[in-house]
Amino acid sequence: MAKFSKDELVKKRNNIIAQYGEWTSHNIDLGYGLHTCDKDVGDMWRVDFYKKILRDFHFDRWEQVKMADLGCLEGLFAIEFAKLGAETVGIEGRYTNLVKAQFVKDVIGLKKCTFHQDDVRNFTIEKYGNFDIVLCCGIFYHLDAQSALELIHSISKILSKGGILILDTHIAIDDLDPKDNPFKLGKILSIEYDGDIFDGRNYKEFESNATVAEKEKALWSSLDNAASFWFTRKSLYRALKKYGFDTVYENLHDPNVEVSKIDRLVFISVENSAFN
Repeated sequence: MAKFSKDELVKKRNNIIAQYGEWTSHNIDLGYGLHTCDKDVGDMWRVDFYKKILRDFHFDRWEQVKMADLGCLEGLFAIEFAKLGAETVGIEGRYTNLVKAQFVKDVIGLKKCTFHQDDVRNFTIEKYGNFDIVLCCGIFYHLDAQSALELIHSISKILSKGGILILDTHIAIDDLDPKDNPFKLGKILSIEYDGDIFDGRNYKEFESNATVAEKEKALWSSLDNAASFWFTRKSLYRALKKYGFDTVYENLHDPNVEVSKIDRLVFISVENSAFN
């Protein structure tokens, strides 16, 4: 932990908030009983959820693990796994989010955590090297179809032997009730790419006349594409298989809800050379 008194820490946190706004989701422990958010919000429960998944796949010797967190927002997953001893790299497109992530890293004094302001569409082995784990959580459904497929392909090349992709994403329901469409998704479309057909629905990220400044302030939206593509469950499985993930697991859904009605799932995809 960095050497700050509680009063100094409160002042530093409040200065960040004054310049860049409140933390929107990542409620991270700063010490002294202080957190980035003053209320119990956000994705902290997902940290324990992903830990459990990774333990099930025998990832628990964290000091031997290198992890990438794509679209890391305010840095929660990269920070929490670095606390355990993993080497983590967070990639985030928006400067506002990155400032908050870097602030927490510096306050805690994490030496094995690095943040980069970059577009996840630039996530390649040539630029970032190999990883044992890639977290793609809450970002995949903010990409257009081609970019999403290219990202899966890049991740398959980046993962070390036996590596794991955790893909936590919204998907398009095949038979969507028009009266129950909170995200205002479009009709089912078929997209042709790289010799295959993939089905899904478009989601509007921005109005066509949105300015650069408006897009930058939309902290939970795409970086620049006006619409994103939500794959159907079957098409997403097909995409993962096409780009080398023959072994794909799915976390247990609520047994009280039909899987055909669920619009967000977690897929655990294994780099398959481990099984060859």
